[in-house]
Order: sequence, then C-alpha cells, then structure tokens
Amino acid sequence: YRACTVAGTENATGVGVGNDSSNSSAHDITTNQGALALYSFTLPTNVTLERTASTSLPYCKTYDNGADIGATSYSYATASIQLSYTGAPPAGEYVLAVYVNGDIATYNGNNTYTATRPAEDVTVTYGLVAIPWRGDGTADSPWLIERREQLDLLATNVNGGNDYSGKYFLQTADLVYDETENNFVPIGDAMISSDSDDRNGHVKPNDPYNPHEPVPRAHHAVFQGTYDGGGHTISGIRVTRTGVLETAGRIGLFSIIESAGTVKNVVLANSTFTGFKYVGGIAGNNVGTIQNCRVKDDVTIGASDPGISAGICFGGIAGSAQGSVIGCISAASLSNGGYTNTSRFGGIVGTFNPNYTTIRNCLYTGTTIPAGSFNGAIAGVAQQGSLNRLFNNFYTCASVPGGENGSDAEGKAELAATYNFKPVEIGEQTDSYAGLTADELLIAYEHGLSYKGVYYMSNATTVSTAVLTLVQGTKDGVSAYWGTFYDGTRRNTLPEGAAAYTMDSYHHLYRLGDNGRVIPVGVAVVIIADRATINLTPNTDGSTIIDHSGGNFLHGGPVTPDGEHKVPVPGSDPEVKGFPYVLSVDSNGVIGFRQFTGTDAIPAHKAYYIKTQ
Repeated sequence: YRACTVAGTENATGVGVGNDSSNSSAHDITTNQGALALYSFTLPTNVTLERTASTSLPYCKTYDNGADIGATSYSYATASIQLSYTGAPPAGEYVLAVYVNGDIATYNGNNTYTATRPAEDVTVTYGLVAIPWRGDGTADSPWLIERREQLDLLATNVNGGNDYSGKYFLQTADLVYDETENNFVPIGDAMISSDSDDRNGHVKPNDPYNPHEPVPRAHHAVFQGTYDGGGHTISGIRVTRTGVLETAGRIGLFSIIESAGTVKNVVLANSTFTGFKYVGGIAGNNVGTIQNCRVKDDVTIGASDPGISAGICFGGIAGSAQGSVIGCISAASLSNGGYTNTSRFGGIVGTFNPNYTTIRNCLYTGTTIPAGSFNGAIAGVAQQGSLNRLFNNFYTCASVPGGENGSDAEGKAELAATYNFKPVEIGEQTDSYAGLTADELLIAYEHGLSYKGVYYMSNATTVSTAVLTLVQGTKDGVSAYWGTFYDGTRRNTLPEGAAAYTMDSYHHLYRLGDNGRVIPVGVAVVIIADRATINLTPNTDGSTIIDHSGGNFLHGGPVTPDGEHKVPVPGSDPEVKGFPYVLSVDSNGVIGFRQFTGTDAIPAHKAYYIKTQ
C-alpha cells in the first residue's frame, strides 16, 4: 500500500493490518512481504534499480522487494536494494559514488551498489569523486594535483579543518573549470565575522545568534601547506558572493593562506572573483607567502553590493596581505561593480600591514583600476610605515583614479618606462623566478624588472645605454656573434667590432650605411659582432643612412602567431599572412633563420622575416 489515509492519518505507514491474533495494533506483515508500506524511488539518468520481477501486468510489475506502477518504482523499507550505473565515467582515476538520500551506497564492484532502503521516499544521486592524490605529501614526493576534482578535494579537506601544515602539493596539469556561477569553493574558505580577527589572520568568530559564544571550528579553515602550481594554469573559476564578511569575504583561489603557508608558480586565467571584502586572485587574505604567481588579463576582481557597509580590499594577487608577495605579475581588471562605497583597490594587493608584509619585485600590467579613495596600481592602502616594505615594484598604467601611491622616487612602487633592450642603468641581476614556463620568467635587477623580453624601469630614470646579448654561431665556416634587433622609438649606435645588416628578398645581408654602426629608428637588422655582449647608445646626429640592399625584408616584433603559426605581413592590404622565421643556432652551431613554431609572441626587440609560400 502507498500513501493511505488510515484512521484519519494521511500517508500512514506501519498500518498494513489493523488486527490479527498476535497483535491488536495496526502493523505491517513482513512474512512473505504480506502487507508492507511502499516508498517511491527517484532515479537519475544512468542509474537503474536492479530487481527480479515476479508478476507482470500492463500497468504494474511486482518484485520480490517492491513494485513498479506506471513509470514510478517503489520498494518497502529495510529492503536491500541494488543499483547499477550504466554510464561511462570520464577518463581518469575516479570513484563513482552513489548516494541514497545523501547516504553513500556500498560499492560491490562492476559498477553495482547496495544500500538499505530507508522508511521514506528516496532520491538517488551520484557523483564522480577523484581518487585522492598520488604522492605522500613530502617535499620530495608531494601530493599531485592532476585534475580539478583533486583541487576541489583539497578545498573540501581544508575547509573541513585540515590546514595541511608542513605538507606539499604539486599541480601537474592545467585545470579547467566550466565557467558556471559559483563552480568553486575557495581553499580555506572562512566566511566569518571580522570582529575578533587578529593580525595573523586567525579567525575567532562569534555566532551571530549568540555573539558571546565562540565558534570553535572557524580558525581551522586556513591553508598552512605549500602549493606549487608547477607553472600550470587554473582557469574558468567563477565565484560570486553577496552580503557581509560572514558570507562574502576572503574570496580568491585561496581564502586564507596562513603564516606557514606558501603558494607559488600558479597561473590564474579566465576567472572572476566577486565579494564584499578581502577579494584577490590568488588569495583573499595572505598571511604567508605568495611567490612567482601570474594573474592574467582575463581575470576580474570585483565588488558585490556592500549594502550600507563599505566594501574594501580588492587586489589582483591578494585582497589583504600580512605576509609576503614576491615576484608576482598581475594584469587583472579590478571593478567596483558600480558601487561607490567601495575602496582600497590595488593591482597587486588591496591593503597590507607594515609590520609583517613585504611586496618585492612585482609588476602590474593591467589597465583597469576603478575610481575611488585609497586605490593604487601596486597597493590600495599602504598603512602607516609600510612604504618601507615595498621594494622594486612597477606598474604600466599611466594614471590611477583616486590613486594613493603613484610614482615613488625610492623605487618602491613606480610608474614604469619600458624598453625593448636591456638598459645599463637597470643594474645587476638580483633574482630570477623560475618554476613557470620559460616565456613567463621574471628577472629582477637592482633598478627594474624584465618579463617577456621587455625591461621595466622607473620612468624618471634617464636611459643612455642598452645592452644586447648575442649568440655564437658559424656561417660558411666563419664564426662570429649574431643577433637581431629592432627599436621603434630611438636611433642607436653600435660600438666598434659590431655592424648592422638588412636583408633582401633572397636572404642576402647588406651592411647599413658606410660602416653598419648606426641603426635608424624602426629598421629591423641582423647584428654581427666580435663579442657576445655589446652596448647600444642613442644616436642623435640625424644623418641619412643608406640601405644598400635596395629593400629590407626584416620586420620587428612583437608579433604573436595564430593557431597555424602564421603572422600578418605588415602593411599588406588585403591582409596577407605567412610563416615567421627567426635567427637561431642549430645543434651543430650553425647560425641561420628558421621557422618560428612557438605559441608565444616574438619579442619586441627581435627581428624576423615572413615566408608566404
């Protein structure tokens, strides 16, 4: 029987028989399934209920443990039920978990599962659960993050109280999320009141319904381990939270990185993080160390409706920093969502603490910082004394509406001038940040940075000399040092022992001018020299330089090939595309132009030619 009204009780159960010789109260008869209450099954696609039919009528099938009436399946309570999954799990190491009203069913092998039928209507669901990480969590054998489900598992475990202090993770592949809303929960998610936060980011929240009683679990929701992104990309994340700090604060890939935590070598792309307070690409709140991370230009850090409160602390790398941010590059767009009561937007961090924070060798190449108070290209708010914690940071956006920290003569957070060559004034190399792909290498110098072939220095610095590094190679049995060069902004002079050449359509080289030592503005050349390093100095004499080739078929970068590895011929109309060729040395030391098959841009100071057939 099903959904009966017995003695005035709707949907009564346990009333199969009202009276018999052994029991005067209403009850079910279990012997031979004599009189039992039935409960419905709701099954998802690809999951079937396995049963053996005992009778079959046009509109009803009965089984040893239930019945099908129309399109609905029923069975009685405590019956052992068997479920089968008929779909095909995606490639990878997965466990298919089947749930009966939220309780996991027992896996029997061969895609079959058993569970005890609860005394209620049942909804069956299933999900693919990534097998826990390979490795043992040590520095020598870190746990491997190979699929996005395993990153989700890390988030689940950290948010459940495991901070992974002293443990190591290594991402070994790009992780792509599906771009649906709220498809990710930040690692170390701690949506709690800020009333009792201490300087270390420990959270000691109060229950909003009983503000004098602490909630003991919340301060465990932080990350204390080491996460190495391995130079791989995480993309497609969408997190949008509204409300106050308890529900919409500390939003990022990581919510809180605690003092012992390190996140490094992560590339974040095509993602959006929107919240009320402490919102950043890599972390909402960083108390530990973020190093050598990249946040790409298709990432947006935004503010949700703060209501009557003020939404604060939004950063390309971290919303709030009480730890170190080192060697990071952000091109993220920052948005106030149209809410004027928001502030503290920074290209790298929204705000930072002077006593515990170091921001060093960071670069902001984005263009969008919203108008408002306490907004800056590197940091929105540098609290009292914290300028002493900024070292060698640069930005390229010329103006910041309402900006608080613009050009700083002490080399802490400066508007950058960019160069296609290495200026002598940039000084000696002080650091480099490996761990990403070769084209993502960031190099730090005494007075600047270099990234993707571009050098960044203070726009207040007068640059007089450029340094060009050549490679040794042989051609026609003659050994020399070779390179290509292009400068679209100034005329340069080469030192003695070096000469510049243009190239005709037959790939013949012709020396520029009388001695090849003056390179006009916008002329791409091959340089041949007697040493590996040469200095280029500005030339202002204005004399005419004759190109003896009768036409130069070299072009100057930057240019990015398309999916077919082709680039447009400059000035062609209609547009013509061809394959770019760049100067390189083969394994035998022979110099020559060879087809460029990379996916990244040919750098700004390099020359190339195009083959259209």
